[in-house]
Formats: sequence, C-alpha cells, structure tokens
Amino acid sequence: MDIINNMVDIHTHILFNVDDGCKNIEESITILKEFEKQNIKDIVLTPHYIDEGEYVLDNTKKREVLKELEERIKEENISVNLYLGNEIYETDNIIELLKENKIETINNT
Repeated sequence: MDIINNMVDIHTHILFNVDDGCKNIEESITILKEFEKQNIKDIVLTPHYIDEGEYVLDNTKKREVLKELEERIKEENISVNLYLGNEIYETDNIIELLKENKIETINNT
C-alpha cells in the first residue's frame, strides 16, 4: 500500500475573518493542525471575491491577514505552507480586477 505524503489542498476558506470561512485566527490554527495531521502540507487559501458583493477584500488586506497567520503557525510549529489565491465569482471585469491588485491568482502565478 502506498502512503500519500505531502498532499495539497487547493481550495480552502481558512484565511480568517475575510469571508464566510474561519471567523478568527484560533479557528484557522485548529484547522491547520488537523491538515498537518492528515499530511496536507501545501494549502492554497481561496477566500471568496464577489465583485460588487459582500466579499471584496483586496489583496493588500488579504496579505496582511496571511502574514499574521504565517507568524502564528511558526509560533505553533505547524509544518504547512500557505499560498494565497482567490475563489472569484464570475464577472466581466476579471482582467481589470487583476490589474488593480484586487484579486489573486494561485500564489501569484
């Protein structure tokens, strides 16, 4: 039987306090500890971005929250890698949103 190591999750809502996912950093940390136990080591954070809707947090703020979460996982010795992305609801102006630095591709790719 092969054991899967270093699994990747490419769709999560664990970046706290930015959409309808984790409500605070403690909830994010709890989930990340569980991911680590399950050998999920690379995690793409994909908060919602709904243009002209409830979730329109720009990349600057998302990166601030990401930095705070990364500092905390270091303190907690959680061995996971976090990458910023977005779950972008369909809109006609995706290119403009990218140019305006409002939405994120997967890890700036």
